[in-house]
Amino acid sequence: MPVINPNQRLLLSAEYLLDINPLKKYEILFSNLNCNPLEHLSFLKEGRPPISPSGILKALIYKNLKPLPTLFDLSVELIDNPSATIKCGLPFFSNPHALQERFSSFLKDTPNEILQTIRKSLVRKLISLGEIRGKSLVIDSVVVFAQVKENNLKTSVKERFNKHIIPIGDPDCRLGVYIEFPEPFKKEVKYFWGYRNHTICDTVSELSVEEITKPADISEQLLFIPLFR
Repeated sequence: MPVINPNQRLLLSAEYLLDINPLKKYEILFSNLNCNPLEHLSFLKEGRPPISPSGILKALIYKNLKPLPTLFDLSVELIDNPSATIKCGLPFFSNPHALQERFSSFLKDTPNEILQTIRKSLVRKLISLGEIRGKSLVIDSVVVFAQVKENNLKTSVKERFNKHIIPIGDPDCRLGVYIEFPEPFKKEVKYFWGYRNHTICDTVSELSVEEITKPADISEQLLFIPLFR
Protein backbone atom coordinates (compact mmCIF):
# COMPACT_ATOMS: atom_id res chain seq x y z
CA MET A 1 0.00 0.00 0.00
CA PRO A 2 1.85 3.15 -1.15
CA VAL A 3 2.32 6.03 1.28
CA ILE A 4 1.33 9.43 -0.13
CA ASN A 5 1.89 13.05 0.75
CA PRO A 6 -1.60 14.55 1.25
CA ASN A 7 -0.30 17.92 -0.03
CA GLN A 8 1.13 16.59 -3.28
CA ARG A 9 -0.42 17.29 -6.68
CA LEU A 10 -1.18 14.57 -9.16
CA LEU A 11 0.74 14.61 -12.41
CA LEU A 12 -1.64 15.81 -15.15
CA SER A 13 -4.54 16.18 -12.69
CA ALA A 14 -7.57 17.53 -14.58
CA GLU A 15 -8.44 20.11 -11.91
CA TYR A 16 -5.02 21.78 -12.25
CA LEU A 17 -4.80 21.46 -16.04
CA LEU A 18 -8.16 23.20 -16.38
CA ASP A 19 -7.42 25.69 -13.57
CA ILE A 20 -10.37 24.48 -11.51
CA ASN A 21 -10.53 23.04 -8.03
CA PRO A 22 -13.84 21.26 -7.42
CA LEU A 23 -12.55 19.77 -4.17
CA LYS A 24 -11.59 23.11 -2.61
CA LYS A 25 -14.59 23.17 -0.25
CA TYR A 26 -13.62 19.75 1.11
CA GLU A 27 -10.04 20.89 1.59
CA ILE A 28 -11.20 23.92 3.61
CA LEU A 29 -13.50 21.80 5.77
CA PHE A 30 -10.88 19.12 6.39
CA SER A 31 -8.28 21.72 7.40
CA ASN A 32 -10.59 22.86 10.21
CA LEU A 33 -11.31 19.40 11.62
CA ASN A 34 -9.59 18.57 14.90
CA CYS A 35 -8.95 14.86 14.40
CA ASN A 36 -6.49 14.47 17.28
CA PRO A 37 -8.94 12.36 19.37
CA LEU A 38 -8.78 9.70 16.63
CA GLU A 39 -5.03 9.22 16.62
CA HIS A 40 -5.06 6.90 19.63
CA LEU A 41 -7.34 4.27 18.09
CA SER A 42 -5.36 1.04 18.40
CA PHE A 43 -7.49 -1.17 16.15
CA LEU A 44 -6.37 0.80 13.08
CA LYS A 45 -2.70 0.16 13.86
CA GLU A 46 -2.75 -3.59 14.33
CA GLY A 47 -2.65 -6.44 11.82
CA ARG A 48 -3.01 -4.91 8.38
CA PRO A 49 -0.88 -1.97 7.16
CA PRO A 50 -1.95 1.10 9.18
CA ILE A 51 -4.29 3.65 7.68
CA SER A 52 -4.94 7.15 8.97
CA PRO A 53 -8.15 7.31 11.06
CA SER A 54 -8.49 10.99 10.24
CA GLY A 55 -8.32 10.09 6.56
CA ILE A 56 -11.13 7.58 7.00
CA LEU A 57 -13.27 10.17 8.80
CA LYS A 58 -12.66 12.73 6.04
CA ALA A 59 -13.62 10.15 3.41
CA LEU A 60 -16.88 9.38 5.26
CA ILE A 61 -17.66 13.11 5.44
CA TYR A 62 -16.94 13.31 1.71
CA LYS A 63 -19.40 10.45 1.16
CA ASN A 64 -22.24 12.25 2.91
CA LEU A 65 -21.59 15.64 1.31
CA LYS A 66 -21.24 14.21 -2.20
CA PRO A 67 -23.67 12.37 -1.53
CA LEU A 68 -22.87 8.71 -2.17
CA PRO A 69 -25.41 6.07 -1.08
CA THR A 70 -23.12 3.26 0.15
CA LEU A 71 -19.62 2.61 1.45
CA PHE A 72 -18.90 0.61 -1.70
CA ASP A 73 -19.84 3.63 -3.84
CA LEU A 74 -17.44 5.72 -1.76
CA SER A 75 -14.67 3.17 -2.31
CA VAL A 76 -15.20 3.18 -6.07
CA GLU A 77 -15.32 6.99 -6.11
CA LEU A 78 -11.97 7.28 -4.31
CA ILE A 79 -10.32 4.70 -6.58
CA ASP A 80 -11.62 6.48 -9.70
CA ASN A 81 -10.83 9.95 -8.34
CA PRO A 82 -7.25 10.03 -6.94
CA SER A 83 -7.56 13.78 -6.27
CA ALA A 84 -10.28 13.06 -3.69
CA THR A 85 -8.12 10.33 -2.15
CA ILE A 86 -5.29 12.80 -1.68
CA LYS A 87 -7.59 15.45 -0.19
CA CYS A 88 -8.77 12.88 2.37
CA GLY A 89 -5.20 11.89 3.19
CA LEU A 90 -5.70 8.21 2.35
CA PRO A 91 -3.37 5.79 0.57
CA PHE A 92 -4.32 4.51 -2.85
CA PHE A 93 -6.36 1.31 -3.03
CA SER A 94 -7.07 -0.80 -6.10
CA ASN A 95 -9.64 -3.12 -4.51
CA PRO A 96 -12.91 -1.34 -3.57
CA HIS A 97 -13.98 -4.23 -1.32
CA ALA A 98 -10.82 -3.91 0.80
CA LEU A 99 -11.37 -0.17 1.18
CA GLN A 100 -15.05 -0.69 1.98
CA GLU A 101 -14.07 -3.11 4.74
CA ARG A 102 -11.80 -0.46 6.30
CA PHE A 103 -14.67 2.06 6.38
CA SER A 104 -17.04 -0.51 7.85
CA SER A 105 -14.57 -1.48 10.60
CA PHE A 106 -14.01 2.17 11.48
CA LEU A 107 -17.74 2.82 11.88
CA LYS A 108 -18.24 -0.33 13.92
CA ASP A 109 -15.27 0.04 16.29
CA THR A 110 -14.92 3.81 16.80
CA PRO A 111 -16.59 5.02 20.01
CA ASN A 112 -19.30 7.57 19.26
CA GLU A 113 -17.93 9.81 22.04
CA ILE A 114 -14.79 10.45 19.97
CA LEU A 115 -16.80 11.51 16.92
CA GLN A 116 -18.99 13.74 19.09
CA THR A 117 -15.88 15.44 20.49
CA ILE A 118 -14.76 16.30 16.96
CA ARG A 119 -18.23 17.53 15.99
CA LYS A 120 -18.58 19.74 19.05
CA SER A 121 -15.12 21.21 18.49
CA LEU A 122 -16.16 22.23 14.98
CA VAL A 123 -19.45 23.70 16.25
CA ARG A 124 -17.61 25.80 18.84
CA LYS A 125 -15.27 27.08 16.14
CA LEU A 126 -18.23 28.06 13.94
CA ILE A 127 -19.83 29.87 16.89
CA SER A 128 -16.61 31.77 17.63
CA LEU A 129 -16.41 32.84 13.97
CA GLY A 130 -20.00 34.09 14.04
CA GLU A 131 -21.22 31.59 11.45
CA ILE A 132 -23.61 30.06 14.01
CA ARG A 133 -25.37 32.84 15.93
CA GLY A 134 -28.22 30.92 17.54
CA LYS A 135 -30.77 33.72 17.30
CA SER A 136 -33.36 31.16 16.27
CA LEU A 137 -33.14 27.39 16.35
CA VAL A 138 -35.35 24.56 15.07
CA ILE A 139 -35.54 20.86 15.85
CA ASP A 140 -36.27 18.16 13.30
CA SER A 141 -35.65 14.46 12.86
CA VAL A 142 -34.90 12.06 10.04
CA VAL A 143 -35.64 8.36 9.71
CA VAL A 144 -32.77 5.88 9.92
CA PHE A 145 -33.84 2.45 8.66
CA ALA A 146 -32.39 -0.59 10.40
CA GLN A 147 -30.78 -3.17 8.13
CA VAL A 148 -33.29 -5.91 8.95
CA LYS A 149 -35.44 -8.16 6.77
CA GLU A 150 -38.61 -6.73 8.34
CA ASN A 151 -37.98 -3.48 6.43
CA ASN A 152 -37.67 -5.33 3.13
CA LEU A 153 -41.21 -5.74 1.83
CA LYS A 154 -40.02 -8.35 -0.65
CA THR A 155 -39.30 -10.79 2.16
CA SER A 156 -41.88 -12.99 3.87
CA VAL A 157 -42.12 -12.09 7.56
CA LYS A 158 -44.93 -13.04 9.90
CA GLU A 159 -46.27 -10.08 11.90
CA ARG A 160 -43.75 -7.79 10.20
CA PHE A 161 -44.68 -4.67 12.15
CA ASN A 162 -45.64 -6.10 15.52
CA LYS A 163 -43.91 -3.79 17.99
CA HIS A 164 -43.62 -6.58 20.54
CA ILE A 165 -41.53 -8.77 18.21
CA ILE A 166 -38.12 -7.08 17.98
CA PRO A 167 -36.08 -7.96 14.85
CA ILE A 168 -33.27 -10.40 15.61
CA GLY A 169 -30.98 -8.59 13.17
CA ASP A 170 -30.98 -5.39 15.26
CA PRO A 171 -32.31 -5.81 18.81
CA ASP A 172 -31.78 -2.09 19.61
CA CYS A 173 -34.09 -0.77 16.89
CA ARG A 174 -37.76 -0.02 17.49
CA LEU A 175 -40.93 0.37 15.46
CA GLY A 176 -41.67 3.86 14.16
CA VAL A 177 -43.83 5.66 11.63
CA TYR A 178 -43.13 8.16 8.88
CA ILE A 179 -45.26 10.00 6.34
CA GLU A 180 -44.86 10.05 2.57
CA PHE A 181 -46.65 12.21 0.01
CA PRO A 182 -46.71 10.17 -3.22
CA GLU A 183 -49.00 12.75 -4.80
CA PRO A 184 -49.98 16.33 -3.90
CA PHE A 185 -52.44 16.37 -0.97
CA LYS A 186 -52.20 12.58 -0.64
CA LYS A 187 -50.64 11.35 2.58
CA GLU A 188 -49.48 7.82 3.38
CA VAL A 189 -48.48 6.66 6.86
CA LYS A 190 -45.85 3.90 6.81
CA TYR A 191 -44.17 1.78 9.45
CA PHE A 192 -40.48 0.95 9.74
CA TRP A 193 -37.96 -0.60 12.12
CA GLY A 194 -35.05 1.62 13.03
CA TYR A 195 -34.08 4.90 14.59
CA ARG A 196 -34.50 8.66 14.29
CA ASN A 197 -31.68 11.18 14.24
CA HIS A 198 -32.87 14.31 16.07
CA THR A 199 -31.06 17.52 15.14
CA ILE A 200 -31.13 21.14 16.30
CA CYS A 201 -30.20 23.56 13.52
CA ASP A 202 -29.41 27.25 13.37
CA THR A 203 -32.07 28.71 11.05
CA VAL A 204 -29.81 31.36 9.48
CA SER A 205 -26.76 29.24 8.64
CA GLU A 206 -28.75 25.96 8.43
CA LEU A 207 -25.89 24.30 10.31
CA SER A 208 -26.38 21.61 12.93
CA VAL A 209 -25.77 22.65 16.53
CA GLU A 210 -26.67 19.47 18.40
CA GLU A 211 -27.86 15.98 17.47
CA ILE A 212 -28.69 12.62 18.96
CA THR A 213 -29.91 9.31 17.54
CA LYS A 214 -32.60 7.38 19.41
CA PRO A 215 -34.81 4.36 18.68
CA ALA A 216 -37.70 5.20 16.37
CA ASP A 217 -40.36 4.96 19.09
CA ILE A 218 -38.95 7.94 21.05
CA SER A 219 -40.71 11.19 20.15
CA GLU A 220 -38.79 14.41 19.59
CA GLN A 221 -41.22 16.04 22.05
CA LEU A 222 -39.40 14.17 24.83
CA LEU A 223 -36.01 15.32 23.52
CA PHE A 224 -36.84 18.97 22.87
CA ILE A 225 -35.93 20.40 26.29
CA PRO A 226 -32.85 18.18 26.95
CA LEU A 227 -31.37 18.93 23.52
CA PHE A 228 -31.97 22.67 23.74
CA ARG A 229 -30.37 22.78 27.17
